[in-house]
Amino acid sequence: MTGPASVLDAGVVAVAAGRARLTLGGVEREIDCSGIEGGVPLIRPEWVRLGGPFEAVVDGVWYRGARTEYRLDTGAGRLVVSESGRPATDVGDRVGWDVERAHLLPAAGSHPDL
Repeated sequence: MTGPASVLDAGVVAVAAGRARLTLGGVEREIDCSGIEGGVPLIRPEWVRLGGPFEAVVDGVWYRGARTEYRLDTGAGRLVVSESGRPATDVGDRVGWDVERAHLLPAAGSHPDL
């Protein structure tokens, strides 16, 4: 996997058949996933959108022509979101966000041979 991605300190439970439940800030959401059970979620910007059940504070906005990138402080780590169009929110705004998938990485120390 190449390109930008974020790793969050979020709970992941019930990994089965390519699905997992992600728990963050008291909100639980079932998402598509790959990787290993018990892993930590790696999330790419294109798998995330503004608007949704999870909460964050915008701490960076970059307009890149056809797309805008946002950096969100989720409380469980920083997350980058990439959406088409002009900026829809400003630094300091509290926003909702959602994720459609994640790749589960081995948790630190869980696989000493890696």
